[in-house]
Amino acid sequence: MNYYIVSIKNTRKSEPYITLWRPNNAGYYWFKDMAGAYSEVEDGYHNSDDSVPITTEIAEQLFTEVTYEGKKQLAILNTETNLAIINAQH
Repeated sequence: MNYYIVSIKNTRKSEPYITLWRPNNAGYYWFKDMAGAYSEVEDGYHNSDDSVPITTEIAEQLFTEVTYEGKKQLAILNTETNLAIINAQH
């Protein structure tokens, strides 16, 4: 099973999208095209008060097409509903 890691710490309430970890624990990004799909979750690192792993299956249901700087992207909208779904995985 593969996972995306959601950064709760780096998702500000005012931001339009949920922040995701990039591949190889190398930073953060809003959009699917640069998000890392992890095959293993490191407990206490990928799964903590600051970060929540969600299965790629759940993430696929949450991704929405948006236009950002004139380019179509897939992102998870920063809504109460989406945050509740993500937090339910924690």
